[in-house]
Amino acid sequence: MTATAEPRKKDHIYMHQFSNKGTGSSATISHFCAKLQVWLELAGLPYTLIDTELPAGPYNKLPYIELNGEQYGDTAIIIDMLSTKYDKDFDSGLSDEQKALGNAVKRMFEEHTFFLCVNDRWFNNLDLFGGHFIGTVQSYPVFMRPLVKLDREKTPSGRHLHARRWSPSRGGEKEETA
Repeated sequence: MTATAEPRKKDHIYMHQFSNKGTGSSATISHFCAKLQVWLELAGLPYTLIDTELPAGPYNKLPYIELNGEQYGDTAIIIDMLSTKYDKDFDSGLSDEQKALGNAVKRMFEEHTFFLCVNDRWFNNLDLFGGHFIGTVQSYPVFMRPLVKLDREKTPSGRHLHARRWSPSRGGEKEETA
C-alpha cells in the first residue's frame, strides 16, 4: 500500500483503491472503486485516493475508506453511511417508480453484469487489462483465475456462460480456458 506520510485530516475521506502502477492511467479498472469515486465527486466530499497493491480493509476487499480513524468497507455500505452522515441523498427528487427502476438497474450491473465483465477480463482479455491489477505481481493470474471461476459459478449468468454467451450459434467465441 502506498500510504501518505502526512497525518490524517479530520472529516477527510481516504479511499483505498487498486494501484494503477505502471499503466499511465489515473482511472481505476475496478467497477466498485469507480462507483465510489464517482459518488464522492458528485457529493463534493473531500477525499484522497490511496493506491493499494493487494485488497485490505475491513472485508479484505477494495475499495474501503478511512474516516476519522475508522475503516469502512463495501461500496454500498460506504455510500449509505456517507449519504446519511453528510445528507447527500441523490434520489430525494425521484418518484417511487424511478427509485425502483434505478435499484433494478443497479442490481443488474452489480449482481450479474459485473461477473461477466470480470470473467472476460481474466480469461479473454488479460493482455489488455492485466497490467492494471498485476503491477509487480506477475503471477497474479495464476491465483485470480480459479477465484473468478468459483465466483462465476455462484451466479446464474456465470453458470450458463458457455451455453448462452459463448455459443457459436450466437456469434460468440470460446474462452481460452474454462
